Amino acid sequence: MRIMENNEINYTPEFYEALNHCKKNHLFFGEGTPTAEILIIGKECGFNTEKKARLSNKEGVDLENEILQISKEEADSNLYRLENRCPLPKHVNYNPTWKNYQDLTNKIMGLNKTEWGSFLDDSFITEFSQVQLPYSNFLKEKGLTDRIRKESINKREALFSLPFFRSFPVVILACGHL
Repeated sequence: MRIMENNEINYTPEFYEALNHCKKNHLFFGEGTPTAEILIIGKECGFNTEKKARLSNKEGVDLENEILQISKEEADSNLYRLENRCPLPKHVNYNPTWKNYQDLTNKIMGLNKTEWGSFLDDSFITEFSQVQLPYSNFLKEKGLTDRIRKESINKREALFSLPFFRSFPVVILACGHL
């Protein structure tokens, strides 16, 4: 980690290489501290109530297209936040997955942080798939194939091969099943 005179973290060239790759390919990059020791790779981005409502009257191809549009919007928002060093909005809701990430990060780092989302100070989190879904079995329950999730994972393969993702001494694959 490089610290500048004003105590701001100086991101590495590898970070900017990965950020530019994401911008060029419209990919979700991640959240948290890019210079942290811990990288957490989850299965897919979570969903909030507002996004869930956008799917309520959709079926088939319309549903897939709306999921892809929501995922693109999140990727664009994420890249803007990282490029401009904006924190994750405080309205991000509690979820059990992030509670588990908090517990893991505390254990690994020997910390006892309890503030919601503070694990993002000590880790960087990304996802295998950038397709946002309300829950893992959503596509199956709606009679859709896993095609869009698999396409997303394949599209992100080149991202994960970049030096930025190999620079973390601790990597947690928190994806259960794909």
